[in-house]
Amino acid sequence: MTSKVNGSSILKQVKSRLAEFQNICNQEQVTIIRFLPPETEQDPIELAKYEAARFSTEHKAKTFSALGCQVKQPILDSLTTPDVFRNLLIEANANSVGLIVQNPIPDDLKKLLPQISFEKDIDGMRSDNPYFPTSATSETIYRLVESFAQEGDTVAVVGAGGYVGEGVVKLLKEAGIDTIEIEIGDDETQTRKANIVVSATGTPELLDEQHIIPEHRLVVDAGFIPGEGKPRGDVSRSAYDIPQHLTPVPGGVGPFQMATLLERLVSQVSGREIEPWVYPAPEPALDKDNELDQSTIETFSDVANFYREEAKDKGVNRLVNDDYVLEFSDDKLTISATDERGVIFTETNDRVQYAVTSEDIRMFESYEQELFPERYSEIDPEIEVEDDGWEID
Repeated sequence: MTSKVNGSSILKQVKSRLAEFQNICNQEQVTIIRFLPPETEQDPIELAKYEAARFSTEHKAKTFSALGCQVKQPILDSLTTPDVFRNLLIEANANSVGLIVQNPIPDDLKKLLPQISFEKDIDGMRSDNPYFPTSATSETIYRLVESFAQEGDTVAVVGAGGYVGEGVVKLLKEAGIDTIEIEIGDDETQTRKANIVVSATGTPELLDEQHIIPEHRLVVDAGFIPGEGKPRGDVSRSAYDIPQHLTPVPGGVGPFQMATLLERLVSQVSGREIEPWVYPAPEPALDKDNELDQSTIETFSDVANFYREEAKDKGVNRLVNDDYVLEFSDDKLTISATDERGVIFTETNDRVQYAVTSEDIRMFESYEQELFPERYSEIDPEIEVEDDGWEID
């Protein structure tokens, strides 16, 4: 079963943690500018982007207001002239502690974004910003990936050349994480080669069962396409139950992004370094290549397989835990683990969601010591075994 990575709890924690800064943020102005779609625009996908900008503006305004800020929300026509836009940026830059311009932005106006000073560009619209070198969404996605990534992983980024995707790729490469960069129209099934998938195209249901596989440890859906009923993301709902973890739409990346923006704003206003939120990494999966886990499997296998009758007498064939049951099958001669959802591990399946604990290992070793006393006759009792520190999820 896919575990949903929801951002509401992180946003709530960040709001609570930053509440102490309300006194310095109170009555400070934040400006969020957005554009109306061109009157001639008929493409539903493009129109949805403007609707998403409206939705995002409203949520940002609500988030900043909760900190005591006064939020101005200028709405501009798509035919706004460069002079009008420049003057608005200069005024807002002078009077605001934070200034955001929502995408989509008319192409001829993007060149004016450098009118925003670095420290007030809290959404990282300026690529040369030393304080916020990527968008808040890009940083948010990177933080999520960082929590789930393991050594040697590859991350597929769909929409790698876009505003968000480009920032994600930049941060991943800086961290030494291998990437597969995919654009719309490329072979999107390249995602199947990755351990983690990020999609940031704004194209509804671009990825489905052809692109998402059970081996994906995390799928980050950064799309948000409003429409009739519930908003859609880049990932089809038909694929929602395939990966191990997934950020849903809505409720996934959006709240995490708001938490990132709050941290950036408070850092800018207070002049203090704010500790970034961190999504708790999932419990380590049982990896047969891991020395400790392999030892545990071998111990259990030795006891249960080669000394089946003695093991049965001592209850080694079945270990009942709060979260799973480890069991040795007499007829199939295999080890398996099951939880309330069914089988989560066999000797030939390393997709596990609960790690074996040190307590389990000590239990196995106590059984083994009784059954194989000769193995322990020369062991120094003063030598301490280092605890692996793993816990049951």
